Amino acid sequence: LVSFDLGNGFVKVVSSSGDSHFPSVYAMQEPGIDFEGLQQADDFVISFLGDTYAVGWSAWRMGNIPVRTLDRTRVLGPEYRVLFAAALSASCNQGAVIEPVLSLPLSWYDRREQVKGHLAGDWQVTTKGRTMSFTVPEILIRIIPEGFGSICSMALDRNGRPHNNGLLHMTVGVVDIGTKTTDLSMFDGLQIVPARTAGFDIGLSQVYNIMARLAEREMGHSFSIEQLDEVLHGGQLWLGPTDITTQAIEWKH
Repeated sequence: LVSFDLGNGFVKVVSSSGDSHFPSVYAMQEPGIDFEGLQQADDFVISFLGDTYAVGWSAWRMGNIPVRTLDRTRVLGPEYRVLFAAALSASCNQGAVIEPVLSLPLSWYDRREQVKGHLAGDWQVTTKGRTMSFTVPEILIRIIPEGFGSICSMALDRNGRPHNNGLLHMTVGVVDIGTKTTDLSMFDGLQIVPARTAGFDIGLSQVYNIMARLAEREMGHSFSIEQLDEVLHGGQLWLGPTDITTQAIEWKH
């Protein structure tokens, strides 16, 4: 059983082997560029269906390669499959039959059967010299609407037993602010109420864009939203050898 959240900003995956997260971006190895020669020990590089991809933070480090990003319009596209393949390799130490629980944006929830068909089947992913084979049976794919996991984290303990807080039987509203989207959802007894849900194409990326414009004006340098997100979560921001984290925090405010 593996939980996947392939968000517009970050991919999050949790399994019994541990958890992982990385930016929802990748760069494909192009003719004349050899990832093998550029790759460092901690880089995230996978081979999938005959192509090689640098994923997450490694997509930027591998040079001037076009970086491909994910948004809610690409759930049935090849970008989603590449990031799912990367998440599979990050979730397990060896090949296995995978029983996924996949979080899906509200705007895609009514097309969840299409998404199941898009991800079901046999997957072979190579990373760090190891090739792993995964089987994802369509019948085992569970899809939940974004926001549902927030309720479960408050209503259930780590073993799946309900807390005595009544959330399992209450009408609950969830506000899910993501990188590029915001979803408002309502659940009644853990059942989604479609008439009381809505999704909007606005999110934290608007904050990042403001920070990026300030960086461009003051530093003459462009930063990705993933780099700026690190600052919002307590990380550092560097311009060459100079730590500019303090100035970046001022942009945030």
